[in-house]
Amino acid sequence: MTRFIDIFWFFVRAGAFSFGEPEQHVKLMHNELVTKKHILDEETFVQLRRQSSNIPGPLSFQLTMRIGHHQKGLAGLLIAGIGFLLPSVLLMLVFALYYKEFAVSEFKLIDPFFYGIRAAIISILVYTTLVYCIRYIKDIKLFGIFLIITIAAAIGINAILLVLLGGFAYVLLRNTGSVKKATMLVLLQAQPQYAIPLVEHQKLIALFLKAGSFLIGSGFFILTWIKLDLVDTGVITINTLLDSLALGLFVPGPILSISVFIGYMVNSWIGAAFAIMGIVMPLLIFAFLSIKVFPKFMATIMWKAFFRGMVVASLGILMGTILVMGYQSLVDIRQWIIFVLCLLIMLKWHKLNLLWIIIISGNLGYIILHFFPI
Repeated sequence: MTRFIDIFWFFVRAGAFSFGEPEQHVKLMHNELVTKKHILDEETFVQLRRQSSNIPGPLSFQLTMRIGHHQKGLAGLLIAGIGFLLPSVLLMLVFALYYKEFAVSEFKLIDPFFYGIRAAIISILVYTTLVYCIRYIKDIKLFGIFLIITIAAAIGINAILLVLLGGFAYVLLRNTGSVKKATMLVLLQAQPQYAIPLVEHQKLIALFLKAGSFLIGSGFFILTWIKLDLVDTGVITINTLLDSLALGLFVPGPILSISVFIGYMVNSWIGAAFAIMGIVMPLLIFAFLSIKVFPKFMATIMWKAFFRGMVVASLGILMGTILVMGYQSLVDIRQWIIFVLCLLIMLKWHKLNLLWIIIISGNLGYIILHFFPI
């Protein structure tokens, strides 16, 4: 890939066929760049991947920008990132157009399908968060941080402080082994979380700037910020948030593309533009800083420990948010049955594509409401 158009076109195609979680996107890139085309050697790819895993943002998106930078500098970084996001952004805009027309209007034919899908989304969130916990929680100290922050997030402690304090707590625990000090650090310094009502475009972009700056661990962590600033303030409903996540699973590329959907729901095309700009800008800045300004610091043991603590803290916050969302959105026993059934399916067949869970739950919801109407 010696030309900008080659970089752009490669990552457009990669973004169009990268379904599933970021690890699957990475495998696709490895297969194309290392195995088939020999554009990168194995050592270089592994090094770029390792560096991408220590900064905020979806792994596949950060790796995309690093590969672009490796090929053609900062311009390559930007072109690769834009190309990778373009297919998912365009598809989410299409979904947003149809959703606003058919789901939010008086046309209610699809409501029974979303009745089951919303229960499935809660089960998918629980399952994927548990998978990430198994991946990142490697010792009892991290497990303790996870449990404390899950409870703190569920009762409404400030999410930004919890993320940062999770990082500091793990660094402290590694250095001193003082569980008591680390626990007090989290609980005494955290403050209640307040949502600011959304009234201007500037606040919409500020919301997604915050989401992009703290998009750590799972890509689903974005829903924490959307729930606080949009759902809890009444700008959108919790069902709209769950529906956006469901539709996002049908779209290739990173899950952060749901920001376009949410932005469109809030304020049409302008909202979509502000949302995607807000969430991408911090990720570009982090990529630039990690490459050009702080590359050695990002490789230190202290930073890696701090970042690991933030990742586990973000998973705790996400789990706390999911528990609250489940309590609010699963409104009757039938949705709880769908939730449990979907969770059991994923636990039994863990390699099953999540799209099948959406399809199964949608049909279950339709059948239930057709034969047993509310």
